[in-house]
Amino acid sequence: MDEDRFKISMTLRHPSLDPNEISSVFAIKPIFSWIAGSRAGEIVNKYSVWHGVLAQGAGGDEYEEALKDAVLLIESGKEWLSEHFNAEGELDVIFAFWTDLNDGKICQTTFYPELLARLSALDAGIEVEIWKDEGASE
Repeated sequence: MDEDRFKISMTLRHPSLDPNEISSVFAIKPIFSWIAGSRAGEIVNKYSVWHGVLAQGAGGDEYEEALKDAVLLIESGKEWLSEHFNAEGELDVIFAFWTDLNDGKICQTTFYPELLARLSALDAGIEVEIWKDEGASE
């Protein structure tokens, strides 16, 4: 495998918002979503949940560009987020990486102060996931 793959996604949780509104604000179709009060078998969902991909690709150059684009996309909804997510909702930004685990250092990413400040201003949590690339040679 030449370059490690990555995906930057976002999960929003809220006690009452319709996931379709979230899709409209960010102009992204979610990977999955459900509305508060809906049932999953015997369980009634307490929160509306929306999860969508902001950017994905492979390699360091693409990652740097995707990171900028993803933050700009989230910031484009800053006013809406501050109106709806002040005390009731949660926003997480997920950074997932797939890598060949046979190559010494598994993964490295740096979250510079500017990125952290911008995500902090949105009250966003950060989650990092590192996955074994099943397509990598062993």
